[in-house]
Amino acid sequence: MPPGNSSKADSAATKKQHRYKVKRPQIKAEWDKEAVIPQNDSSKSADAKAVCKVTSEYPVNRPVAEINILPEGSFRTLYTITALKLANKKVVTAKGEEPVHYFTLADHIWEPWDKLTHDFEVEIGTGGYALTEKPIKVKRWHVNTVDMSDTRPSFPPMRTSEGNNFEAAFAGSADDTALAWQFQADTASAADYGGMLKNTYCAAYTGHGAVVCGICNTMYDCITDVPTSNPKYGRWTTCPSDKDHANPISTHCIGPFPWLQAGDVKDEGLFPSTPKFLMFSVCCGGAFEPSLFDAYISRGTAYAIGFRKSTLCTWARDYAQSFFTTWAKTHKCDPAKIPDVYKSMYATWSVRLEPVLFPQVPEKKGSTLSRIVDAIKSIF
Repeated sequence: MPPGNSSKADSAATKKQHRYKVKRPQIKAEWDKEAVIPQNDSSKSADAKAVCKVTSEYPVNRPVAEINILPEGSFRTLYTITALKLANKKVVTAKGEEPVHYFTLADHIWEPWDKLTHDFEVEIGTGGYALTEKPIKVKRWHVNTVDMSDTRPSFPPMRTSEGNNFEAAFAGSADDTALAWQFQADTASAADYGGMLKNTYCAAYTGHGAVVCGICNTMYDCITDVPTSNPKYGRWTTCPSDKDHANPISTHCIGPFPWLQAGDVKDEGLFPSTPKFLMFSVCCGGAFEPSLFDAYISRGTAYAIGFRKSTLCTWARDYAQSFFTTWAKTHKCDPAKIPDVYKSMYATWSVRLEPVLFPQVPEKKGSTLSRIVDAIKSIF
């Protein structure tokens, strides 16, 4: 056929209509429960398991799938689960298991403190996309580590009551879960204790504390300056071995002497994480000098509270009960209210406990002129 010419068959118009049916993906994504707590080593650890359940009527099989964990109402991915596939209408791992996520502080949970819910989205290769219809709540997780190693007659029931008080402070809240975790501090290691504080919103240590000499490891003496005649209670003073030793160290009486100190808290191998908003120490002397609680602050804990003095355990118990009841029941665990609750209780407990709030705010210094005047007054 000469160039430029075309066949009649090629150019003939057709009245036939061609319609194509395309099946829409039918994918459902949902959590297996309404609420979880963060990953932890407690007896409640099963409550931390969040299963991502994905079913698909169409497509049926795809070699690649991916799940992204998202804060509710946001498309900012916190965590991605990869190496997934769609097999026989379910998204599973290479082992054929449904994907699981354990929330941790690394997921930026509780940011802000009262935003607790998370969704997940699933992408099935080229086969479609789905978002959870209902989010999962990551509850605020509070742990009281209770030392049960002191077997003197009055101590076991008192320690149990302290744990009960802690749990009661958070009871009744749909957003909070608390656990009084009993352990043997005299045989526990720093790693045992650090693991107990993992991924907590707030934590409390209930047990014994002391001040030891950083030079010879001798426990400091006390002078009674509280309403009791017992010389074990009051202001820590000096090293009894050598009064010129000037290196006191605040400790928790956990593990072998000289006990748990600031360096342990700073060690990520021993403490995977520290409490997000509050570390509360219900023991003697933990805040005599700031190193122990400064270590918690340096790891990211917002606030810490401890006592400067050696004190009666019943006083420490009552202070803790009042603090946590007020903070949890009245202020719903708002971290911004921690300084307010601390200040409201200080006058009542200053002599018996001398509580300290960290981080410590430096006192405001006066003007240059006022300091000169004060210096002149001191001379005359």
